[in-house]
Amino acid sequence: MMRNVLAVLLVLLSVFLLFWRLDGVPLWRDETTTANWGRLMAESGVWIPRVFDGEQLIVQAADGHDVNSHLLPAMQSWLQFYVSAVGFKLLGVSTWSARAPFALLGAATLFVLYRVGVVLFGGGVRPLMLPSIGLLSIYFLYAARSSRYYVLILLAAALLLLEMCRYLREPERAASRAFYLRLGLYGAMLYLSNYVAFAGMWLSLGVFALIEADRRFLRGFVKLSAVLAVLLGIEFRFLHWEFAGMWPLPIDRSLDDIYAAALTVRGRDFWRAVPLVLLVPVGFFLFCRRAPSSPPALTALLGGGSLLALSSFFFSASDILALPAAAFWPFAALCLTVPLGFIWAWRKLPSRGVWSRAALLAGLVLFLSPLFAVAVGKNRTNTRHYYQTVPAAVLLCALAAAQTQRAAGKRAAAALLAGVVVWPNLNWNRSGGEQMLERQLTRDASYTQPLIDYLQANLDPGDKVAFFRNVKGMAVYFYIPEMHWVALLDSEAPHNRQFRGRIPDDQFDDYPGVDWYVFWNPRGGHPRGLDDRFEKVWEYSYPLHGVPWWDRGSKPRTRTYQVYRRKAGI
Repeated sequence: MMRNVLAVLLVLLSVFLLFWRLDGVPLWRDETTTANWGRLMAESGVWIPRVFDGEQLIVQAADGHDVNSHLLPAMQSWLQFYVSAVGFKLLGVSTWSARAPFALLGAATLFVLYRVGVVLFGGGVRPLMLPSIGLLSIYFLYAARSSRYYVLILLAAALLLLEMCRYLREPERAASRAFYLRLGLYGAMLYLSNYVAFAGMWLSLGVFALIEADRRFLRGFVKLSAVLAVLLGIEFRFLHWEFAGMWPLPIDRSLDDIYAAALTVRGRDFWRAVPLVLLVPVGFFLFCRRAPSSPPALTALLGGGSLLALSSFFFSASDILALPAAAFWPFAALCLTVPLGFIWAWRKLPSRGVWSRAALLAGLVLFLSPLFAVAVGKNRTNTRHYYQTVPAAVLLCALAAAQTQRAAGKRAAAALLAGVVVWPNLNWNRSGGEQMLERQLTRDASYTQPLIDYLQANLDPGDKVAFFRNVKGMAVYFYIPEMHWVALLDSEAPHNRQFRGRIPDDQFDDYPGVDWYVFWNPRGGHPRGLDDRFEKVWEYSYPLHGVPWWDRGSKPRTRTYQVYRRKAGI
């Protein structure tokens, strides 16, 4: 009876948190990339995502890195555009229909997490831990309430974890072709959601297969990987290879500095998102209970890792960045010994049941995915490149709570659950781009709506509008599709020269007929055509939504729009 009541409450809470105020504020700039290309598919009936409709180019980047030589999306995987297009086809074009299909996929992800719990824990209320931990995380909600590929990563990763947990429960599945077919299907889904996330996840599964040392599974996994490498490699070569050759763009810094900054910033965000400060000490405690006669060096390593996790309260990312290279890299190596220590501890367990093996799997995904993303993306790495860590963290937290209940009782397990739920939400106001989740829930449309309103009120038919930067053009174009958007491409960028004669000249930034310039977050740049022929007619500043608990001593930052119009008579 209690389980049914809790399940109903969880469903009702899920509907509320996934759909309440879903259309309360406009789409943010990255959402509108997905939405604009999805709308073009739905309205044209051409079910291939395109960035050019014959007259209007629709791209994010002035250097053209998000479009390949075929005028097709190059930077991003394509599944998101089909989800968006189907939503628009069925529900019409609106903010709600842009986000609702992805919110539905968020609900599906919660159900898959519940199924993972059933496989691991059987009946009772414990399977409800996984969807509850996920639902109450700002990172999950941000992914599920965005018109973007983020929730597709979560869903595909959760399906892979479900299939792997079924294998752990029934190892004979390693002899079944259907098992590898499902793994391949979910892997392809993850690749078509984000290929960097796929590579990190698949690497984690491969390392798990090596450690697990089940020859049947390892042999089947290698064969499946070879098939996927051929099939997905063809798609990657045709659609994404041009972008991959340009990313990340080179910067004038040493490789040591680049990686040090990337590891520090991403490590800070990772520590704030994943409750390592709880999981590491709890893991140490559980290991000591299971293997009291472990080697002293291992005990010291895990104990030191627990102290390291706790000590991170007392220093910041800026403190780490200030370290000289001779101190930074030993510190980074020390941090990396903690997950390696847990792998060593896992191998020292006297017996390794389903829960222990599932914890190893989740831990590998959690550890290897960000490292792989930083290795290939360097300074351009973003948390969205390893969103598969969200379901992995949920799984690891649920397993830790279940093991804690066995070892220390229900109260200790309940306290741990409360901690892992609260921890990621301390980073409120930093859940994702433009603090979109927080703005949705508080109906704060200050980041885009005033600009849309101003342009709708003042643009005349035929006016030609240029944006610096294009990402804001994406946001405005979704709501004013009749707008004549010009000067998108940097005319001097080598990649863009191939488009001369294939798209109108007014799509390049050397076009002289611009009527309006919209200036936003220029990052030190300046529009090529903005000069004394234009006058500023509107300026508007808006605050970033606030600062998270971790940065509570900082002042909220602001960003500013400046709109310039060609002077009368010129």
